[in-house]
Amino acid sequence: MAKKETKKQNNGNMELGEINTIRNILMGEQIAAFNQQLTELTDRITNLEAELNDKIQQASDQGENSLSNLERNVNQQFTQLENALEASFNKLSTKLDKVSKEDKQRLGKMLEKVSKQLIGE
Repeated sequence: MAKKETKKQNNGNMELGEINTIRNILMGEQIAAFNQQLTELTDRITNLEAELNDKIQQASDQGENSLSNLERNVNQQFTQLENALEASFNKLSTKLDKVSKEDKQRLGKMLEKVSKQLIGE
């Protein structure tokens, strides 16, 4: 009985090998074309992935550059604003000092007049 099973297995392997041969004869070109298309699609996906990664990197670099430019512009504007505020403060301070001196002089003259009137001059 073991010989019959071995013979059946050998016959099964031969039949399977024959089926593979027939399949290769009938479908070999289609399988080769399918494998070629699959390889081309895989290569295309790899290329597209590389392009996408490059574009993402470019966008990231561009974003960083834009952010650096924005930061530089904001710092310049703050510096200009600080300078303008300082100039305005100095101008107002000078005006206040001038007004204070004039007021002191007027007050002094007025007190002088009052004292002369009190004295009777």
